[in-house]
This record gives sequence, C-alpha cells and structure tokens, in this order.
Amino acid sequence: MSENKLLKEVSVKQILETYNLIVPEIQREYVWGQNQYGVFHTFLDDIQEGLTNVADETDEERTLKDAILNPAIDEQTKKALREILDKLVKPIAAMNIGFLYSYKPGYYIGNDREEDLYLIDGQQRFTTLVLILFYFAIKEDKKADFISLFKFDAAKEKIAFDYRVRSITHQFFIELIEKCTTINDLLEIRNKNWFLSSYANDTTVKSIAGINENTGVFYLLHNFFQNDISKYYDFVKTGIKFWHFKAEETTQGEELYITMNSRGQQLADNENIRAKLFDDELIKNNSLFWSEKWEQWQDFFWKNRDKTRPNSSADDGFNEFLRWVQLLKMYENNNQQVPITDDLRNKFEKALQWGTETKLESEYFSLIDIDQAFESLKYLYGTFESDNINLKNIYPKSFIGGLIPKKWIANEGRVLGLIDLFQLLPVLAYIKKHIVTDKEIKNITLYRLIRCLRFLSRDVTIGKAVRQQVANALFFTDELAFNMDLVDLANNQKISTTILNEELNMKLSLLNSSSERERLEDLFWYAEELLEAEILHLITLTIEHKGVFNIEYFEKVVLCYQELLDNEDAVTFNLMHTDFYNDQYDRIYCDKDWYKKSALMNLLVNRIENNQINFNDFLVQQQKIFIAGYETEQEIIEEDSAGNQLFIYYILATNDIYSVKIGWNYNYFNFGKWPGYSGFHTIFKNGIIYQGYDSAFRENQFKILGTHSLKDKLAVKKLLAWATEPLTTD
Repeated sequence: MSENKLLKEVSVKQILETYNLIVPEIQREYVWGQNQYGVFHTFLDDIQEGLTNVADETDEERTLKDAILNPAIDEQTKKALREILDKLVKPIAAMNIGFLYSYKPGYYIGNDREEDLYLIDGQQRFTTLVLILFYFAIKEDKKADFISLFKFDAAKEKIAFDYRVRSITHQFFIELIEKCTTINDLLEIRNKNWFLSSYANDTTVKSIAGINENTGVFYLLHNFFQNDISKYYDFVKTGIKFWHFKAEETTQGEELYITMNSRGQQLADNENIRAKLFDDELIKNNSLFWSEKWEQWQDFFWKNRDKTRPNSSADDGFNEFLRWVQLLKMYENNNQQVPITDDLRNKFEKALQWGTETKLESEYFSLIDIDQAFESLKYLYGTFESDNINLKNIYPKSFIGGLIPKKWIANEGRVLGLIDLFQLLPVLAYIKKHIVTDKEIKNITLYRLIRCLRFLSRDVTIGKAVRQQVANALFFTDELAFNMDLVDLANNQKISTTILNEELNMKLSLLNSSSERERLEDLFWYAEELLEAEILHLITLTIEHKGVFNIEYFEKVVLCYQELLDNEDAVTFNLMHTDFYNDQYDRIYCDKDWYKKSALMNLLVNRIENNQINFNDFLVQQQKIFIAGYETEQEIIEEDSAGNQLFIYYILATNDIYSVKIGWNYNYFNFGKWPGYSGFHTIFKNGIIYQGYDSAFRENQFKILGTHSLKDKLAVKKLLAWATEPLTTD
C-alpha cells in the first residue's frame, strides 16, 4: 500500500501545512455551538483535561526556574529569564479526538504546495477546533499566528478552512477573522456594524454568534475559560490530534487493516465496517444522509465514553456496540435455520466470547441494521430512562435506577462481559422488534423484562453456562409478541427450563392470577434485591404456612426477612446449633446456602409470630428457650455437639451472666476445633477448644474464643439460672 494511502494521525497545524479543508455545499450546517445535550461543554472539558496531561518539566525549565529563584541573580536578569521561560516551547501530550474523513474535489487548484480537500465527516469537531483556536488566538495575543496558520487573506477572501454550505457563511468567517481583535468583539458580534441582517438567519452563524448575549460559541468559550490562566492556543494547534483518512483513496472491497502511523496499530473496527458499507451504489447515492447518521452514532459514544480512562475514545464504545449489532444479526440469521447447526451456534458463541484476535464480520452488517440497533439503544438510555419517575411510583419498594448501567455504553476498554450481554441483548432485541415494525413500546412491559433478566443473571446455573444461555434468553424475548404480558410466558414449553426455571414459572403464574399485580411484583423484586439470589424458598414458605399463596403473609415474610438480614451477625451466631452451620472434621463453617436453610426459615416464622417484642429481646428469648432445654448442669457439661457448645459459649459471652463482660469477636463466622490448647480450658467434658478463623484454619492463640479463658466453675449453674429468669423487655 502506498504512503499516501496511510491513515495519519495529525494535528490542526500538520494538516493545514498541506491541505485546505472545505466544507462542501452538501454538508449540513455547523450546530455544535448550540450545545445540544451538552456536547460543546463536553468537548471543552476534554480540552481542559487534555492540557493537564502535558509532558513532565524539561531540564531547560528546571534550570531557568532555579536561576530565577537564586537570590544572587539581580532582578533585571531574572526578568529576562522569565521572558525566556514564558516563550519556551513545552512538549505537549497528544489528545486524539477521532476521525476526519475527506475526499478530493473534481478540480485541480494549480498549486503543488497546497491541495484542496472536501470534508465529509468530522466537520463539527474540526469547525469547533477552528473557533476555539481563534478565541485563544485573541485571548493570548496570537492572532498573527492564527492568520498565518490558516493562510488567511481578507482581500482575496481566502482561508485554509472554508465553509461553503452557503456563501453567506463563507462571508461571515472572512469578516469574523478580519474584524475581531478583542474578546469583547467576539462576545458582541451581533452588535457590530459588519454583522449583516442576513447572518442572523444562517444556522451556522447563529450557532457561532448566538441568538442573544448568553448563547453562541464565544459566549460558551469565554464563560468556560475566562478565569483560566493556562495557555491553550499551542495545545489546540499541535496537541489535539485526529486520524485523517482520505476515503476516496480506498480500493473497492479491500480489507482496511491500515497501519496507524508508525506504531503498528490497526484501523478501528468501526472504520473497516464503515468503508465497506459506504462502498455501495445505493449508499453512495444517499451518502450525506448516512454520513450524518454515522457522525451522530460516533458523537453518542464520544459523549458517553469512560472519561476516567486515559486516551479513551468514541471508538471503544462504538466498536463494542457494533459487536452487539453483529451478535443480534447472527442470532436472527441462526434462528431462521431450524434446527440450528453446531457450526452456527459455535460462531455465535465465539463472537460472544470475543478473543483478542476476533474481528467484526461485515456480512452481518448493513447501515439499516446499525441504525435500528442504535435507535433501540437510544430509546433504552433515553425515552425509557425518562419514565423512571412513573415506574418509581408504581413500584415504590423495589424501584432502583441504573438497571441498565451507563458503563455498558461508556466502555471501560474491554468487551462487555457475558453476564451483561445476557441482560442487554434480549432487551435491545425486544426494543428493536417494536421500532422496526413501528409498534408502541410500553415501558412497564420493558421494565418487567429487564427485571426478569436481572433476576436470571444471578442464577447459579445460568452463571455456569452463560455463553450458551444468551441465545436462550434471546429466544425467551422472541416469544414475547408485541407488548405481550410477560406472565403469558408461564408454562411455555418452547422456552429452555434453565431460563423459565421453577421459580420464574411460579412467579409468573402467581402474578397472572393476582388481583394486586403491581404490589406483588414490587414485593418479589424487593425480595430479590435483598437476597441478590433466588426467593423461591420464601414463596414456598408462604404457601406451606397458609395452604395457598397469600400476599399479606408473604409481605410479612419479606419484611421480617429484611430484619434478619439487617441483624445478620447476631442471626448467624444464634443459629450455630442448627443446620445453618456444617460440622465437618475439625471445622465448623457457615453453609453457602445459608439464606434458605430450614433453621433460618424456622426463625423467620418464629419472629413473625413474636413480633410484639424488639429484635434483641426476641433473640434472647430464643436463647433462654434453648438453655432451658437442659434439665441439669451435667447435661450441659456432657454436651458433645460442637454447634451446641459454640452456641452456649456465645450465650455466655453476650449476656449479663457475669459481672465482667467476656465479649465475642464478630469478625469470625467459621471455627476450628482443637483437642486442647495450653493455657485455655473448656466447660465441657470432651475438652474441645474453639478458634475463630476467616480464610485459613491454623493454630493461633489470639483467635481462641474469649470464653475459653473463663475460670468460673459456676459458669454452667449461672447459665441455667439465667435461663429461668423472666425476659425483661424494653
């Protein structure tokens, strides 16, 4: 490939050294100055941040600063050194703002030193850079440099960046640069004698000059930078860069793996796809429309990029979005072939996994597909999110924002994880289905689908094989006809039982038969968020105690369960004598399925029936009942169950049975068993010593339970006496 076909990273200064850039008549007007969606402010924020990334102080700067601070040097010399320091050219760290597309016009300008190029994409960003440069040229007294940089000649009405959308726009730029010499001139453009009445009707001019004193590019710039003493002109001129690509020089159908500069990087995937999609006769006949579309897509991901990550760009999010488009199209194509072949399924799952060498495949793209997917994404992050207030009123207990996280479109420099795709792709497919057919989207139905997928994403079975389950989740969405109620999918035999599992099926059936649909949904989702896991055991508990599902009792179960979770430490240790803990060899540890253990469910029911006293008193009441189960001191002494022994130690340590508080270390939920330990003893006959541990169980006397230092021989007698004392409630 020849040198002139390379994609080059260039600054404003570098591109103007060779080219004159022209915005042709077919391009749209400049609109960024209107600051719609805050895009102009976002650009200014980035420039301000970019300047802070300048290279480290040079040796020359350090030498000059040291000399200026030297008391032996006279003031006149210091003044001269300060002037040298101010004029010293500092190395600038580059900030890349994306792509600039151009093509050669159908004429030759007759000058071997310069070449005209028409801009077909990136004109909004470049126009903004030109205006920012002019503002700082005025502010930093560098207008002469600006005029030289842009080869400006007022008499010949020549400039190296020329707007030809309308002749009036061209004339405005010429007069703007010629007549404005102060910041005040820029802020009062509309009041100047040279400002023609026809300018006020030009969209580009209105965007630049504003429609009143509080609008327009220069007002926004001055409002942002007036108190900033940093020097920005040279940074904008040479430090802000973009990839310049002359689109017309690409060979038809050629794979555009183009070397970026001399660093061996490849052209962003979205640019490869773009070149292929635009190399179509139908698209060429409507290239302006699709160029504007493409710029809108890039602007969306530029605005929503991860700004905390150095060198993040619109390409990160846009490339990832195109992967979603490909996955959706692959699923659609695969789903048309029944049965789906192993080869097709493997291709889909490989694209889901997306290794470092995987590339976007143009066969799965059309500009229409991208546009439909983008409109779906925009709906999700726009129209749907704006309905949050209404949804919050319907579901006051369970509503949470951010069910569709911003990080999904911001992109953190990596592909979206499988469990995220499991939730996102079916939602996009659902929205797209309605957009394509111009059907109304009911946000409450969409919200229910999102909540359903959120619940399923936490399922252990799905988590273990999520790559295979994404297609099943998409099929689940396929089964939803236009605005069909989710409950109508209950008992659907076509859907994978991994997706339509026992719990989801039961919930959909209960919701379908409930006269209080929204209230029950609210409780289901509230419980799901409490546990971040399944809630089938709570539903089953309700049915077991009432014979049928009862929403009133279920609400008590959920609210009581929250109380148990709010007091998780105390609850955990009050269940050491139950199946809540496993007693295995030399360890006693909390079971991983603790949240649905029968002991916890029994405590839950017990609490519902004894809710007239506060929670701490309730636990003490349960402890007294446990101890009262022993008839004699000897029974306690001969207790050999590790769980029971630990619970007895816990009761001794946390109640006023002794004048001195023993205390309990709540950092340890797991315990080791030792047959003996020098310096410690046990109140039980079998002589087991207990030690708390977190991740590893090893001999460590500092983790021995405090109760093992108890010397009182009357410990067991006092414990039995305490159990017979009446409960004192607050």
